Amino acid sequence: MYFNRLKLETNHIRQPIFDLIDEKFSLKKYKKGEVIYPEYDGHVESAKIIFIKSGYAKSIFYDEGEEFILYFLESKNIDIIGGTCIIEFLEDSEVYECEMSEIFSTLENTEFSQMLLTSIIKKSVLERRIIKNLAFGKCKKKVAYFLIDIALYFKTQNLPLDFEMSISELANFVGLKRQTVSAICSELLKQNIIKKTQGKHFVIKDIEKLKVYAKYDIDLEIKDNI
Repeated sequence: MYFNRLKLETNHIRQPIFDLIDEKFSLKKYKKGEVIYPEYDGHVESAKIIFIKSGYAKSIFYDEGEEFILYFLESKNIDIIGGTCIIEFLEDSEVYECEMSEIFSTLENTEFSQMLLTSIIKKSVLERRIIKNLAFGKCKKKVAYFLIDIALYFKTQNLPLDFEMSISELANFVGLKRQTVSAICSELLKQNIIKKTQGKHFVIKDIEKLKVYAKYDIDLEIKDNI
């Protein structure tokens, strides 16, 4: 059983649409484990539209070597391959394919156009969500590393560690917007990693939790003579 990140509704395809797809798209067979990548004509990327006739596949978004599953594809789902998105087949499948440059004649069909537009919108929403999460994740690491650096600066593992700094000042130190830093600090407060006291004072309560939060990859060794 394959669970979708965002459930893609199975398109109820009428026979005229099937006939249109069969006419305009090339039918190809893929084995389990095979991958469809974006194609390039020189330096120009050629986007491709696929329609799953049978089988299962996953639509994948790549960023800095990491793989993020956008959703799983099954019979009668449409997807677009291009940019950092690829499709990997989870079982033997039959797929209709068409280059984006060859799709325009099919757009005259309203029903097909609606199906394609819906697919593009869903994919765009998921990609934006993943990119936002990636960016916010990097922001969280910046803030957490800075707080660890404060502990290093004070050369102590005695916690809680009280220091004076406003959200705006912290944002300036790490080069982020105040609203972003405020959201990250709220998260740290909820996880009982830091505590806010009167005025501009913050208290670091748990360095180990902070290191886990930041995915800190260097042992925090604070010595008397650094």
